[in-house]
Amino acid sequence: MIRDLNNIPALIHNVDSILQATAEVVGEYLEGKILDMINSQGNGQWPPLAMSTKRKKGSSQAWVDTGELRAQIVHRILHDGLGKTLQVGIFESEYGFIAACLEFGTNDTGAVTAGGMKNQWKKQHIPERPLFRLTFDLEAENVEQLIARELDRQIDKYLL
Repeated sequence: MIRDLNNIPALIHNVDSILQATAEVVGEYLEGKILDMINSQGNGQWPPLAMSTKRKKGSSQAWVDTGELRAQIVHRILHDGLGKTLQVGIFESEYGFIAACLEFGTNDTGAVTAGGMKNQWKKQHIPERPLFRLTFDLEAENVEQLIARELDRQIDKYLL
């Protein structure tokens, strides 16, 4: 018996799920790398906390206080007309503003100095300690390789 094993129509039909699966893998990878960056305290690239902050927090770790901010770091996949967009960060949470203050720093009045935010936070100078930007910059090549590997893995399911 001869069977037609042309899986190209199935591959085309499932492109959206292939992209979704790939984005999920990359999103989980980046979430983990961001948490690793917090654990390593910026790989030595962040300025140390002020002594007054260490005393107040009872810790010398930036981006760590109650652990609630860490728990807000997630990924989400948006569907647009061209495909998928992966976002990793803190979304729809008051912790997003705190993260922006830590990521970009604040000036002496507590105003966030980057990202176009005009809000005030505790009226103190906080030096920037980039978490998301640093992680994304350091992981760019690894993410590209991960995307290629995951797409290959997903597409191989349809090839003979």
